[in-house]
Amino acid sequence: MLLWHKLSDLVPKNWANHFWGSSKFSNRWQASRCAIDLNRRWIDSVCSGECRARGDDLLIPMEQQCVRMQTDDQLPIGSQQGIRGFASGSCCVLVQRSCSLRLQFSLVTASCFAAFYEEQYERLKAKLRQRAENGAVLTWKLGKNPYFKGASEAALKRLLGVKKHDVVVLPPKVPSAENSNVTLPKNFDARLQWPKCEIIRYIKDQSNCGSCWAVSTASVISDRYCIANQGRAQPFLSEEELVSCCRVCGDGCFGGFPEMALVYWATRGVPTGEPYGFNSSCKPYSIKPCATCPSIAETPKCQHQCVEGYRGKLSTDRYFGKRAYSLSNERQIMEDIYANGPVVAAFTVYDDFYYYTGGVYSHSEWVDPAGRHAVRVIGWGVDEKSKKPYWLVANSWSEEFGENGLFRILRGSNECGIEEEMVAAQPRLPS
Repeated sequence: MLLWHKLSDLVPKNWANHFWGSSKFSNRWQASRCAIDLNRRWIDSVCSGECRARGDDLLIPMEQQCVRMQTDDQLPIGSQQGIRGFASGSCCVLVQRSCSLRLQFSLVTASCFAAFYEEQYERLKAKLRQRAENGAVLTWKLGKNPYFKGASEAALKRLLGVKKHDVVVLPPKVPSAENSNVTLPKNFDARLQWPKCEIIRYIKDQSNCGSCWAVSTASVISDRYCIANQGRAQPFLSEEELVSCCRVCGDGCFGGFPEMALVYWATRGVPTGEPYGFNSSCKPYSIKPCATCPSIAETPKCQHQCVEGYRGKLSTDRYFGKRAYSLSNERQIMEDIYANGPVVAAFTVYDDFYYYTGGVYSHSEWVDPAGRHAVRVIGWGVDEKSKKPYWLVANSWSEEFGENGLFRILRGSNECGIEEEMVAAQPRLPS
């Protein structure tokens, strides 16, 4: 172990500010309790690829410029010549003032970042214990989900891939007099309402790709197609197609727009595509389950034919939607799910959500937002113990998250913004 006073003799005193800022660094460093090993090697930062438009900066992934040693992250130290760096989980990002600039920097190995998920859990648990002593009541269970074991902060945040338009893209659903007269049940579960559509029960795994926007949308349109044809056909429709081929939808594994995925379904059509590991569809998901892999998955290349071995043709394998719309209030959302099936919802994920293991979730006031996520709302209910109303939601983080892949979130108060960003569409059935 290299003591801090020795390390400080070798690097600029304010190097930590290059990464997190003084306050964040201090808290995270003290909490990590990890050893620092100074590698006495010097590396030239060589510009490669195109410069980004913003101030001629260049982002260089760790795999190109840093040496990875087992599970350790190699973090560049800001030098006095002006190079800046910050840690992003398993990736170091170098921001250079000029693409032609070549500077030298040292590396620090910090094993602690691999245990970020577990360490943040201990901090949250201590905070909640303190709140409970002051009379606060938590309506959900805090725990560690196996899906995130050993995850870095970057690995957690890259799962949140919803982008937000500045304006409303989809028109609001026109209120129906027929639906407004329907008596809605206290509890509703699409899996029980349409038992022939077993596809509704399936929980997907988006892996180390920010494709929640595509996975949730593909799941909803698959569910709705089955419901509309009364279970006679229930193909998985392809999130792979949306991630790799829908240019207007966003940036693939780096985020996208659920509403544009619905527009794509209506205009271009979406072929069949099962989850990873299956091979009896046109475009199955190609990203192997690996939520905590060191780096984000590359967006798959758009393929203009079905996978080898599938007998169908892409041109005849497409399914189409129609009438994409947005939903604006609790009652309308419930009516639409009751009549047509699950809907897509986008919401703000807070740091404590990764530790949800049961109950009716509502975010803690003192936690920070981590990003925006898309999910599939399949029903609603009222919790027997807490008497809290909730939405029943299917996530895309495998069955190792929450309540076997599901979670319940507070209903009726726009918790985490979930009730202001729900969208859906109707399928176009063969004539």
